[in-house]
Amino acid sequence: MKKHISLILIMTLLFTAVFSFGGVALASPSFTVTPQKTEASEGGVFTFEYNIYNDSEQNINGVIVCTTLNKQIKEFSAGTGGDNPGNFELDVPTDMLGKDLTFTFDSLTTTAKVNKKELVTKLAASGVVPRTLYGEGETVKFEFKIENQGETTIDGIVVK
Repeated sequence: MKKHISLILIMTLLFTAVFSFGGVALASPSFTVTPQKTEASEGGVFTFEYNIYNDSEQNINGVIVCTTLNKQIKEFSAGTGGDNPGNFELDVPTDMLGKDLTFTFDSLTTTAKVNKKELVTKLAASGVVPRTLYGEGETVKFEFKIENQGETTIDGIVVK
């Protein structure tokens, strides 16, 4: 009897070991979009790189769409056997910088964003009065030096 129980236990362990290592899961198709320029101070046309990984036996046909901006980007056929890279241009408005842009292709979805760069405004100013005695009613000349040391354009500077 002990031999039969031992044999049953050994067979159970053997079947468990064989069947637990038998299955290998395949990777499912994936879709990524990445901006070439990751930061900008104002909107404009940006280039995005994409990749559609297709591990199936059939091509995946569809249209890349930016659902956030409601713009159809590119009709595309992702071939079988791996990576399908490419790029496209998209006009991203300034108010969308720093926000997620959602892209779809077939049933795949991904997000990407161009971060908003906050520009630094820095102004250095100095004034010089010549060391001379001036009498009442005479014109005094001041010399001013104003230097823009920031990253933005500064217009309409007035010295009072």
